[in-house]
Amino acid sequence: MALLTPFQSTLTGVTTTYGACAAGGDTFANTGKAILSIKNAHVGVARTITVDSLVPCNQGSDHNAVATCAASGQITMGPFDPNRFNSPTTGYASITYSDSAADLTIAVILL
Repeated sequence: MALLTPFQSTLTGVTTTYGACAAGGDTFANTGKAILSIKNAHVGVARTITVDSLVPCNQGSDHNAVATCAASGQITMGPFDPNRFNSPTTGYASITYSDSAADLTIAVILL
């Protein structure tokens, strides 16, 4: 797993650089104001992105945040409640990807 470096959004804009998604997943410092922007360069296969929930949501269910990025598509996910998604030992949230992450790139943007 790789620790992703976030980009701080500003009123005048921020230029983000997308990095390769790690096959074993990634982590990010989740402040509760982070969003994930993911691009899928594969022309024929959609990819599933999962942010691991570690505790139940406010409705009592422990379910992950899961989104599908279409082939040749882009999605944005978040923000993520730190109390629900952050590891108590590292303070990081964890992301995994379906199939191969070879065609996926990601940027973490702080609001």
